[in-house]
Amino acid sequence: MVDQNNLGIAVLLRIFSGNIIISRRKKEVLTKITNLTMLDLQTTLLRIHSLKAWENEWRKSGENDISNAVKSSEQEIAKTFYKKACAKFYLASIFSSPGLNSVKLFDKLRKAYNSFGELEGKKFERICVNYEGQYIYGYFQHPNPPHKVPVVLIIPPLGAIKEQLDVVSEYFLNKGMATLRIDIPGFGETTGKLPLNFEDNCRAVISYLS
Repeated sequence: MVDQNNLGIAVLLRIFSGNIIISRRKKEVLTKITNLTMLDLQTTLLRIHSLKAWENEWRKSGENDISNAVKSSEQEIAKTFYKKACAKFYLASIFSSPGLNSVKLFDKLRKAYNSFGELEGKKFERICVNYEGQYIYGYFQHPNPPHKVPVVLIIPPLGAIKEQLDVVSEYFLNKGMATLRIDIPGFGETTGKLPLNFEDNCRAVISYLS
């Protein structure tokens, strides 16, 4: 499993002679946290010559994947393109300044992931739990429905959203466990403010599953 300490610092950039240089080790980290291939990474990285271009190029590459997914008549191929788009929108968001652009990127990421989920059928369920007037949104994924399996509750770190934790979810799914990812209050789609005691919110989500 990927060291989660790398999630926030996976991309360490150095500007040299007008080019963005990323060590092979950092590229390998990126492949692990995004599930993109080295070729996927290199194709876009070659077009990036400044920190400003980072967001634009990853966003455009993600939008191209969305277009390919919509055009594809093969469901599995379309799913692959949607997942690639999610990873690229995530990468674009790393150096996006807080504000409207960042909100738009997260919106693109969310829509791409929901499109992927629609193609997953019974393996994917979008949930919404009402807890004391707050709406907690999440994704429930099952590796082999309708069989009963353990469920892992995945909570994003502060400032992150559920769509950014796809690689964590996949790790457990590949181990035969179901996963439930949620947005914490005040982030992503979940409403309200982050309480001092978030355990009660988590219990409400767990009760929903039972």
